[in-house]
Amino acid sequence: MKIPYFLKFEDEHLIPLHQYSQLPDWCKYPLHFAPERRYFKLPQIELLSQQLNQEPFFIDLVQINAKEPAYIPFDINDRQLYLYFMLKGSLLYTTGDYRPIIRTQPNTF
Repeated sequence: MKIPYFLKFEDEHLIPLHQYSQLPDWCKYPLHFAPERRYFKLPQIELLSQQLNQEPFFIDLVQINAKEPAYIPFDINDRQLYLYFMLKGSLLYTTGDYRPIIRTQPNTF
């Protein structure tokens, strides 16, 4: 199974994490069994993605450390069933031309 979506950040912002002990200090939910970890660090935002690709499921625990709202571009490869759990904060999903799709709230799924 290929990864159902990808974040569109420049590779220069990707910080390699080769070991579990290299997770950022602000990471509250380490996913110990995730074989893939991607850590993006930009001036306005830090994003940690811990991924497990176990067919037919793809699990991606995403944690964002941001002091103000930020735009996070991503592309979806194919039609997918997408289930999310929002623990803290909120997100506004938009189309590529910034038309709102849905807004998530804290403590929802």
